[in-house]
Amino acid sequence: MDSINVKVGASPAVAAGVGIMPEYTGAYSVTPLIGQAVVLPTAKHIMRGNVTVGAIPITERENEAGGITLTVGGAGNG
Repeated sequence: MDSINVKVGASPAVAAGVGIMPEYTGAYSVTPLIGQAVVLPTAKHIMRGNVTVGAIPITERENEAGGITLTVGGAGNG
């Protein structure tokens, strides 16, 4: 009787016209910056999870004129 060798396991993803796609190993969480793009280098990579885009922080404070001052972003965010 002839023997058959079978290998079971995960294989790299293959996309039509692209070939074997490497796994993305970068960040899966990002907070957008004000006035500046944030790019994750995911093109032509297989991803193992969802990307989480965090909220841009905002604060509201009463001001001297009796209104509300809204601050968008924070220290180091634009």
